[in-house]
Amino acid sequence: MKKFLKLVVLGLAAFLICVVFSTRLHADRGVVSDDPWSPADLMQPEELARLLKGEQKPVMFQLGIIHLYKMGHIPGSKYAGPASGAEGLDALKKQAQGLDRNSQVVCYCGCCPWENCPNTRPAYKTLREMGFKKIKMLYLPNTFGQDWSAKGYPVEKSS
Repeated sequence: MKKFLKLVVLGLAAFLICVVFSTRLHADRGVVSDDPWSPADLMQPEELARLLKGEQKPVMFQLGIIHLYKMGHIPGSKYAGPASGAEGLDALKKQAQGLDRNSQVVCYCGCCPWENCPNTRPAYKTLREMGFKKIKMLYLPNTFGQDWSAKGYPVEKSS
């Protein structure tokens, strides 16, 4: 009986280690277990920069605060407002309402480190609920300034 209990305890310990390790691997890629997106729904900055050079540009929404948008945003992106609140989600819905639901949509914030951002998850869920099928979240692990601007990707300012 003691051997059986030892095997059960060791088996459970091994299982928990695998779960923790797996969750950490996904967190390093911008996916945490409670995220509404899959790893395939994340876009790396270099991928978006390449798309911006082409003919077919995605629809882009900046989800942060207006001050950050005015200081610098991705050219062609629309200010949708902080999606962490009802007002920002309403603004996002208004910006997206007339778009084809098969359009490629890219959302980004960059106000703070990715795992702490209060805007990305509600925006993704809202666009999904609206019927959008091609949503990508721009993965900025640190901030917009560090992961986009400082790497020399295009930025425009507003007044």
